[in-house]
Amino acid sequence: MNQNLIKQEIETQYIDRGKIAARLSELFPDVKCQIKVDPDEDVVILHVPRLLTEEEKISLFEEETK
Repeated sequence: MNQNLIKQEIETQYIDRGKIAARLSELFPDVKCQIKVDPDEDVVILHVPRLLTEEEKISLFEEETK
């Protein structure tokens, strides 16, 4: 399992999908985020790609050019 994944559980009876989408667009303006709602399981799944830090970009570039 990917250790970079973060699981967060929020206790609520109602989650406003529009408010979540608006907040994600504020936090990640140029990143395409996905919101999946499973009403049967009472679960909301957010897919937010993580941006690489400069150190990670350099490390990845070095690995690819070896």
